[in-house]
Amino acid sequence: MNLTQRTNFRLIEQVAACRSNRLAISGFRDVASNEVLISNLNTVKSITVKPTDRETVKRHERRRERVKKIYDAALHKVLDRAKRESLNRLAGLYATAANEAANATTPVAADFMFSADEFSESFFGEMRQAGRDAFKVSARGLVGSELRGKRITARGLGAEFLIKRENLLKDVPDEIYQDIAGRLEAAAAGEGEAGLADAIRSAFDQTYEGRAETVARTETASVYGAASQAAVEADYAFKRWLSASDADVRDSHAAVNGEVVPVDEVFSNGLAYPGDPSGPPEEVINCRCVLVGEDAP
Repeated sequence: MNLTQRTNFRLIEQVAACRSNRLAISGFRDVASNEVLISNLNTVKSITVKPTDRETVKRHERRRERVKKIYDAALHKVLDRAKRESLNRLAGLYATAANEAANATTPVAADFMFSADEFSESFFGEMRQAGRDAFKVSARGLVGSELRGKRITARGLGAEFLIKRENLLKDVPDEIYQDIAGRLEAAAAGEGEAGLADAIRSAFDQTYEGRAETVARTETASVYGAASQAAVEADYAFKRWLSASDADVRDSHAAVNGEVVPVDEVFSNGLAYPGDPSGPPEEVINCRCVLVGEDAP
């Protein structure tokens, strides 16, 4: 048995184990060419690993990065607007204090925080537009690859998807607001105007790198997955799940890497496609997996 064959036997064992012994191995084909098929005797689900899968994932990652830039721009626009509002309020407080009393007390975070209501309105306005643009870009990128000769738009499934995403994001503006407020309250004690201005900038920088980055990645995965599902449904009978195949992939997604199911069914991890908004957060957040169409299982 050569190295490739030993590697593939280990793959079979790992996949069987991660499926909790619920799958019966019915066979495999082309072991020497690194293509493995594991299927359940009672279902059409199968797991197929191909040499070209890594190239396919990389191609999708490049496309998806263009989609992420749309969400990055929208979130930065919202946060930049809120940061300017807080800095302007802070400057106004100190200007007023200088005019009215030399011994004015140091303001607290609540005195210069941006408006929560206006932030929420701005957030959803920008994210709605970003969602429409991202779905169009995702669909356009899939034409000629997964979608053969047909078109998808932001209508139909796209519109339904965007409504679901907005509902799932309903608490995010308030969570971001409370997070920034907490950071500023901790930094405000004993600081003068310059120190507070630095604290405001720092709080927003941390939000850009933390929560906003997570939101952008999660929305990108969801919109790209929804567009992929629409493309696959239009022209294929089956679909296949591909993971990024690195150390950051969650176990439940590594377990379905290469799994093939009918186009209208869910995968064994319970998701219809990577980023499926009907899935629990722990299965969707920061997902980098992709969906491809297949003519046969």
